[in-house]
Amino acid sequence: MKKHYKTLGLQEGASQQEVQEAYDRLSKELDPANNDNQEFFIEEYKKVQEAYKALHNSSILATDKGAKYPTKTPKKTTTDKTKAVSPQKNKITKKTKLIFTVLGGILAIGMGLYMFSASQPKFSKLDGLVYESQSTRWMNTDISNNIIYVKDNMKPFSGTLSKIGDNYDGNFVDGKKNGLHKEYYYSALVREGRFENGTPVGVHKNWYSNGQLQMEVTFSKGKREGLSKKWSQEGDLLSLDFDQNKILDYMTNYLNSSKTLNIVEGSYDEKKYKFSIIKIFDKYYAIMTNNFRNGNQDSNPQNKTFYIGDVKAIFSSTQEINKYAGWDFSFGAKIPLNVEYNIIDNSIAIGVYTFFKKK
Repeated sequence: MKKHYKTLGLQEGASQQEVQEAYDRLSKELDPANNDNQEFFIEEYKKVQEAYKALHNSSILATDKGAKYPTKTPKKTTTDKTKAVSPQKNKITKKTKLIFTVLGGILAIGMGLYMFSASQPKFSKLDGLVYESQSTRWMNTDISNNIIYVKDNMKPFSGTLSKIGDNYDGNFVDGKKNGLHKEYYYSALVREGRFENGTPVGVHKNWYSNGQLQMEVTFSKGKREGLSKKWSQEGDLLSLDFDQNKILDYMTNYLNSSKTLNIVEGSYDEKKYKFSIIKIFDKYYAIMTNNFRNGNQDSNPQNKTFYIGDVKAIFSSTQEINKYAGWDFSFGAKIPLNVEYNIIDNSIAIGVYTFFKKK
């Protein structure tokens, strides 16, 4: 009985009502039909059914308040402390010791087997598959969206990978991803997204190992739609795109259609690179509108390549008019900066550099 209570997440002796509520909740959460018929949910769902069958209307649930056990009032007797222990009591004591000794031995054997199995390399289905990783500006995954094959016969793989053995959780049909797929770095979730016949759909997310969201992209029939976003490990927005490489159209439309632009917002031009400043929530973002490499020597660790949509600087308003404070990312590091807008010559000073706004 005890294991059945544990399966339902209840304490031993729970009431009929508590058993019913736990069963209703778990049967919905673990229903394989709601979880892509994954093997894990099928097995857990069976355990819940067995536990409910064993506990429902059992004698121990005779009342709604839980189990009631008869209690006996011990008889008051005077005992002679010098009286020897009876043979019957001594026999019970020896029997109890024997039971505890056997249980201790079983526990020791179980622990030994557990430690041995933990030290053995876990079987991974990935070892028997042929696949490749995929790393692009807006898609990073250990298993690409191409068809994966069984190594022994080079037939498309159909089956499920598990978090425990593969650090990957997802179902494949004829070599293609289907349903919700998750990738892990040890036990930390680092990627999650849904697929239909190998095509990404809906919101896909990547995380750093520290739990910070790294990337968020929305797909429709395999193509990016809406705003795609990338962040640093500290949570700073580092890059944007709109639909399929249309961030320039997005910013132009924003600057032309918004009726409440701050004076600092607009497009700026400099001989080497161009950028536009737009407001997202309560911060201003200087976003590159051309590709640019900061420096010419590859050996210089401070060099940084900017792509269209990358964030050059982030800043916020201060108490002083047309003055802002924030961070500069021009040299591959997060550097404090002060920003000042000059109304007379229609320019902005970012640190020691001056840029002129397009009219």
